[in-house]
Amino acid sequence: MPIVRWWLIGAGLIIIVSTLAELIWMIANTPWSAKLMTTTIITVLQIAVIAAMFRFTRLGALASIALMTAAQLLPVQTSFSTLFGGILATGILAYEHIGLGIAAMATNLLTAVFSALIYPESAMNSGGALSFNVFCLFAFTAGLGLRQRELSEQRASRAKRMAHDMVVAQYLHDYTTNDVNDIIMLADLALAQPDELHLGTMRQIRDKALDALRQTRLVIDMLEGDRDRIERMGKRDVGQIELSLLDLIDEQQDLLKSYGFEGSVLIGEHLFAYCSDERAEMTLRLVRELFANIAQHAEPDTGYTFTIASTPQRLHIEVTDRRREEVTAGMNSGLSRFRKQILGMGGEWDLYEHDNEWTLSVAIPV
Repeated sequence: MPIVRWWLIGAGLIIIVSTLAELIWMIANTPWSAKLMTTTIITVLQIAVIAAMFRFTRLGALASIALMTAAQLLPVQTSFSTLFGGILATGILAYEHIGLGIAAMATNLLTAVFSALIYPESAMNSGGALSFNVFCLFAFTAGLGLRQRELSEQRASRAKRMAHDMVVAQYLHDYTTNDVNDIIMLADLALAQPDELHLGTMRQIRDKALDALRQTRLVIDMLEGDRDRIERMGKRDVGQIELSLLDLIDEQQDLLKSYGFEGSVLIGEHLFAYCSDERAEMTLRLVRELFANIAQHAEPDTGYTFTIASTPQRLHIEVTDRRREEVTAGMNSGLSRFRKQILGMGGEWDLYEHDNEWTLSVAIPV
């Protein structure tokens, strides 16, 4: 894959221009000979190799190292731009793969040493070998640094995408999945009592289907990246969220009653007076999940209790019910996700189970 980066294009163009300038100067000021012809061929190849790097990056860099090695070991005059091409190739290979970068560094070092030994009067023998390898080391470090920076940016982007997907998954579970479960349970209730089907049950099924559809559209907007619509739909202050919570509790109690549950809900005053919008929204979703958990896993005949209260430091939620015999002890995936979030923000999550009696006590920092 080609590396289309500003630094590669800029450095490559500078080397091509300087190589052409050196070639023109040598042809204009040196009598034509076989050595000059060889130098011209090597220089033209160098220009072609640098240009090839824009499309075939790794292959072009390897060819540049090979060409620079040949130019240093052959008994011909070569341009300084050939060395610049080798330095650029070293940086590119270090960017591509650290092993290739190390191999390029070793090749450059050995080439400089052998060139100095073979040609005692060359620039390599008078300090040029050291300077050349220092520049190669700089290029190697720069290439490696750029690679690590891009990998870090990719990891950050991947983490951001995963966080976005977690939000989408949570919306699907907290709203759409629970609505669909309610629809299924209401439908089962209607099928169990076909001669006593009430319009209220059908209205509940319709309302749940509409809510599931609305939340599904919101998830689609999230996946499509329609942030403006998401913000318009999701932005509420704590007063609105508290009203939504009261409506949710009334709705869920009616649903549970239709399923045969009898229970009580105790709510403190001004629940979200000290709470941020974000924590209030999370509390609303958690309460919804806990009601769904009662409907799906609790024994209707034994009832349930639900308490929600607040202090200036924390929101407190406690739920007690009795599990049905066929239900496996523990938490479902939705509650497990909430547990991880709440513990991660310094909250408390205490679960007590004894003889199928199930009590969950949660404290959420405000």
